[in-house]
Amino acid sequence: TVTENSVQAVKTARDAYNALEELHKNFVENYSKLVNAETTLSALEVYKATGNYLEKLIKDNAPTVNTTGGEWLVLGLARSGKTVPIQYYANVINYVNENIDEEGQLHWFKSTDNSRVIIGLTSAGYDATNVAGNDLTKALKDIDYVKQQGVNGLIWALIATDSHSNVNLGRADRKALVDEILEQQLEDGGWTVMEGGTTTETDITAMAVQALAPYYSTDAKVKAAVEKALDKLSAM
Repeated sequence: TVTENSVQAVKTARDAYNALEELHKNFVENYSKLVNAETTLSALEVYKATGNYLEKLIKDNAPTVNTTGGEWLVLGLARSGKTVPIQYYANVINYVNENIDEEGQLHWFKSTDNSRVIIGLTSAGYDATNVAGNDLTKALKDIDYVKQQGVNGLIWALIATDSHSNVNLGRADRKALVDEILEQQLEDGGWTVMEGGTTTETDITAMAVQALAPYYSTDAKVKAAVEKALDKLSAM
């Protein structure tokens, strides 16, 4: 019901709607129909729609090496069956040549830079162990470097390690990452991004569960930790 107090809110919502592209307007208009009909889109349909949208975004410019407009966009393209422009790989080579150090690190502090690029490359079918002669997985073998970024660094190093068959740190290194993630689980079952933090965060907890998922069926400690985390997420 529109009241005197809600007139401005309604106007703001209408202005926001009018600013949307046609594709997004269709989603807004069809959302209530989907909910009322208790209809869900299949994962393939969602991937296709997302891929079509992402393809429009790179119409004039190939994906960069970045958190925005970079590897997550590449992953979305690959997941939806779209072609990743070859210029992306050229962009990666340039970025690696400009930033990598003798230890194989793309950033002195953020190991997630290595992890993110590994995930982007492998999703597009490239070998992250040989990018113009550079092995991007090398830096992730240094657990102290990965730990600098807290549990976030550990989580994404493990996901990157398990993202493709040619990214293989070996059992010992994988176990070290898993053990460190388990060590940082809070008493209530969740995880927090800040070292020494005590409040569970939904996103970092879900990421931890994603990283630990491949070990759920074979490691009793991991299974117990994941079950506890899922209980916490459900409660939240």
